Amino acid sequence: QVTKTERDNPIVLRSALQLSCISRGACIIMGDQDEGGGGFVIIQGARAKVRLQGITFLNASETAVVVSKKAGLSKDGNPALEQVFCECHFFSNNGGEGGA
Repeated sequence: QVTKTERDNPIVLRSALQLSCISRGACIIMGDQDEGGGGFVIIQGARAKVRLQGITFLNASETAVVVSKKAGLSKDGNPALEQVFCECHFFSNNGGEGGA
């Protein structure tokens, strides 16, 4: 379990990454109960190809995970790279419309 405060910057992912939790329910990114935690993860950039598996995002005071609309889009016409969330859970986050 990781507790994030408002003072901590979100993790920015710009390339290929697979982050998997092997123990069900054991991988939690949680916003601080008193301060909130801001956002947790931002996925952006033409080379972004991210797979998050089995992670719980809890108590973000903003959208927990933001995927930029250009994430995984190269300028050379190649097909877009996918951003995958598998068995992830989003609880008590304060994302805006369409956010989690």
